[in-house]
Amino acid sequence: MRFLDTNTGWAAQHHPGFPDYAETLGKLRARLENQLRADSQPERSGVGCFDCGGQLVRHWTPLGREDLRECRHCKRTYSDPEYWLALRAQLQEASHHDRRE
Repeated sequence: MRFLDTNTGWAAQHHPGFPDYAETLGKLRARLENQLRADSQPERSGVGCFDCGGQLVRHWTPLGREDLRECRHCKRTYSDPEYWLALRAQLQEASHHDRRE
């Protein structure tokens, strides 16, 4: 593990076969996550939707977790950057709320 940790950055920048390696590693990770997942319940995030305030969830597929999160109520989908913005907004709102009390 230490070898991979130490050399992956170099390989990403210099080795011509790195894109194939990264793709294979991603597929293996997805398969492993899928096999370890005992149920197919959506992963709850605890983050609210910008549009309706509904809970965002990430679903499991045969290849692992989906990249998108979905609002349980209005079905709006969130990419990773959109999800992180929603999380940040929620944390900022909670912080402002705590300061007012």
